[in-house]
Amino acid sequence: MDDKSQANLFEDSNNALWLTMISILLGLFLKKNLVGEDAEAYYKALEPLTPDEQFNYVYDRLQKMHIFPPGYGIKQLRGYIRVMKAHFTCFYFPEEIYPVQVTLFCSKNRINRENHKFYSDSTKLATLVSKCLTGNDILEPSFYPQSMSELDLGWSSFSTKPVDIYEIPGDHVSMITEPNVGVLAEKLIACIEKNTGVA
Repeated sequence: MDDKSQANLFEDSNNALWLTMISILLGLFLKKNLVGEDAEAYYKALEPLTPDEQFNYVYDRLQKMHIFPPGYGIKQLRGYIRVMKAHFTCFYFPEEIYPVQVTLFCSKNRINRENHKFYSDSTKLATLVSKCLTGNDILEPSFYPQSMSELDLGWSSFSTKPVDIYEIPGDHVSMITEPNVGVLAEKLIACIEKNTGVA
């Protein structure tokens, strides 16, 4: 499957699928089961609802599981959905290698195909996404990123210069929440000062 075909699959997917995907991924990161034992049943419960009803269904479920403090989380959940849509619909890879410096800020708790459920064909997420988008139970191997287990997550493929890597405490989600985001900010400021000559 080429990059364009993958992007088109996700662009054509519906809001119920996006919300199911976000629920499964948040559950993986937070180590909580947000969709129950049957992800497909969760998706089918969302499908007939209006977009607002779907969002409220997911938000209420997250609130009941104390994912967000009472009265908070709507902005964060909408943000997660926007980020996920952007992530899954931007299958663009540069065709040339450039002599530019690449700086990578990554979580210390790495995600890769070997140790993370998302990159396993047997996961609820991969199976559900595949069923909804292709009609098959398993996505073809070319769908999965091949460079996630590399130290630089594959960024060295796009530059002739070595990749500067800054590790941030936490995982893919918690690295941008307190207190870890403070470490990210410090390293980002230091990186900017180093590369602009500003001290």
